[in-house]
Amino acid sequence: MRLFFTKMHGLGNDYIYMDGFDSRMSKPAAWSSEQKGRLAVVMSRRHTGIGADGLIFIQPSEEAVFRMEMYNADGSRGAMCGNGIRCAARYAYDHGISTNQSFQVLTDSGIRSVYIRKTDEGEHITSVQVDMGVMANLGEQRVLLKAKEEWTDFTGGSFPVQYVSAGNRHCIFFVENVEAFPLKKAAELIHTLPGNEDGVNVEAAAVEKIAVTGEKYIKMRVVERGSGETMACGTGACAVTAAAVWQGYCRYDENVEVRQPGGILTTAYLADGRMLMEGPTEYVFEGYFDIPIASFYNGAR
Repeated sequence: MRLFFTKMHGLGNDYIYMDGFDSRMSKPAAWSSEQKGRLAVVMSRRHTGIGADGLIFIQPSEEAVFRMEMYNADGSRGAMCGNGIRCAARYAYDHGISTNQSFQVLTDSGIRSVYIRKTDEGEHITSVQVDMGVMANLGEQRVLLKAKEEWTDFTGGSFPVQYVSAGNRHCIFFVENVEAFPLKKAAELIHTLPGNEDGVNVEAAAVEKIAVTGEKYIKMRVVERGSGETMACGTGACAVTAAAVWQGYCRYDENVEVRQPGGILTTAYLADGRMLMEGPTEYVFEGYFDIPIASFYNGAR
């Protein structure tokens, strides 16, 4: 079976996109979630597949311009993806699925409004802004990182963490040194705690200041559920911004730079509870991927 795809990324957070409006596709809307999850596993492999953090389907919808269906690299279904929706919106605009710069996208977390920002001359797309909806405060917890013998290389002891829903769940550590923090091991521990059995994205974040201007920005790293540590995370940037406001580090209605290994996203947590997130999108390449029909239908991975 030959599958046509486009690969895109937002700040290095890369996804494979399959266009359900494309007549060359064999009706992806009719495939089951399990089958799409198998595809995500096979196609996302870095050495034997295309290589990506996951697979996203752009499909027809009666409620919005299109429906975004997202799967992580391990085949699990994701409710929302900030970098993913920006790239999907850019693709939809470039390919005529939407002829308007402002439109709506249906996700598993609800409908999201997007805006395609262009140069003043209107010749080039500079970024995509998404209204990510209302952030939900899921509470705080203190985590003892040395709770088990195998965690003895942690330099800290007890850390406060903030849980946030940005359409998907996040657990945020505010730390002094984002680069040095053992995020992967912290994420492994978080996933063993009650309530996190189905997975949660885990971030290490620090609110810092530009020396000359005193302007605040947030530095962060992320381990995404089902994909491991990634170059960037759009929903993570939103969750960290909301948590920083709740903790008193940042204020409502101000633009905040969220700096990640892959680059910078701009967020703004509005007083009405909505979160705006904006950043770049890039095409990587497009092509086709041949997968044996038996593997697709029989569950071979």
